[in-house]
Amino acid sequence: MINVDILGQSLTPGQKPSAETLLHCQLYRNFPPVGAVLHGHSVAATVLSMLGPIRFSGYEILKAFGFATHDMDVDLPVYENDQDIGRLAAKIDPLLLADPPIGYVISGHGVYAWGSSVEHAFWRLEALEFLLNCELERRRLT
Repeated sequence: MINVDILGQSLTPGQKPSAETLLHCQLYRNFPPVGAVLHGHSVAATVLSMLGPIRFSGYEILKAFGFATHDMDVDLPVYENDQDIGRLAAKIDPLLLADPPIGYVISGHGVYAWGSSVEHAFWRLEALEFLLNCELERRRLT
């Protein structure tokens, strides 16, 4: 982990932020309660993101995201990858604002989760990874 300012500049001399830091910073800018953004590269997130839309239906753990019931469908946005992170952030920005998601995935790359603290973001990332693993297994069985 690395601490950065709102523009993505490292707050620790000698540490270099990742190429995707702009994607993290846009979450901090757009959603002031966000205190931490985490990004993972699981097999489930990578594979499912390359198969198209991801929808979670009926999973009890959906309530971990504040929903009153599990009896619902929740879409996890999948955004097309782009090596130009500034351009990718610009494409994602209006979509985040129009319909704030529980997280999102960059196609063929990985999942993003956020929360009010590192612990909260980790908890949400863990819940998303659990859902992604369940969905991957569900698709294998059908």
